Amino acid sequence: KRSAEPGAGSCSCNIMIIYKRKHSYPAMPGISRTIRGDLIAVFRNAPRENKGYSHLHSMSTVMITRSKDGGRSFCKPVEIGQEDLLAKQDPHLFVTRTGTVLLYYFRYLFHPESELPEIEKNRELLHIKLSKKRCVATLHGLGFMRSDDHGRTFSPPVPVSLPGVTSCAVRGRAVQFPGGRILQATYARRKGDTYHIDVIASDDEGNTWNILTRSVASTREKKGIVIQHVEPSLVFTEEGTLHMF
Repeated sequence: KRSAEPGAGSCSCNIMIIYKRKHSYPAMPGISRTIRGDLIAVFRNAPRENKGYSHLHSMSTVMITRSKDGGRSFCKPVEIGQEDLLAKQDPHLFVTRTGTVLLYYFRYLFHPESELPEIEKNRELLHIKLSKKRCVATLHGLGFMRSDDHGRTFSPPVPVSLPGVTSCAVRGRAVQFPGGRILQATYARRKGDTYHIDVIASDDEGNTWNILTRSVASTREKKGIVIQHVEPSLVFTEEGTLHMF
């Protein structure tokens, strides 16, 4: 919870712990305000491991909590989206102009390290080798949930299939144009181990999605260093300019 005070550079900040468990690793939070004024927050949660890598975990889930008093207090976080059996990462929220609340994340599946040679044959499948866990995580697109009652209840998760995309991920906040179209930036993999950014669009409040713009492959080399552009986000200004960073 933060409150800004008048004057350049002056800001008071009160920190509130919404969720803390000794053996849990909560991370990657997102928060939005409904059109009725409530705050809804989501975050990714997974078992904390003393040794190994908890940033990606096969038991990763999405937790959700709500504040009805402007962030002074939050209800007890609960898990959401259990119908999707894959691990979930980087959850985020977006409230449309009509009040529909979209909750989205990207999905991944764990494999034993012995399956890596077969996985590498699919040059469009994003995968991350976790040496300490002796396993491989493969990414399996986006999951969307929607709420038509201001975030009180959500539909079961629906995997989103994008034409020509085997594997992709999402992190940043979506934007909506005055005419109602919603845009979201994702990142995916092309043949040849190069990443690219897709801007996807929905004209029906997040029920269906299609690729609007596909960027040029974003991997480039500079002085021997390979630069990968990932986790893009969008901003739509009051002047009507769309920025992606």
